Amino acid sequence: MHARNAGLQRLRSLTKRVGIATTVLTGIFAGLAAASNSGHHRRPTATGSPPGSTTTPARAGQIPAPPSLPPLSGGGDEAGQSSPTPPVQSQAPPVAVSGGS
Repeated sequence: MHARNAGLQRLRSLTKRVGIATTVLTGIFAGLAAASNSGHHRRPTATGSPPGSTTTPARAGQIPAPPSLPPLSGGGDEAGQSSPTPPVQSQAPPVAVSGGS
């Protein structure tokens, strides 16, 4: 009986040590990842451009304009209001059936 209790105590102690080591390593790796990806980017140095150049480099965070949408088309009446089209019903059986046993 004493050998069993001693083995359980060693197992508890080992589990605590592994948990503490895992937590410490997680903190270290999280700190390294946060330090390496700070969100600040180094600007490349312009080589070969004259010192008095007035051209500006393209901005890295610039987002292009969204594409234009196609014009809305629909069968409208003479007043300019479009009549809604009814949804098309499928003749396929349902994919899943809920309930039952």
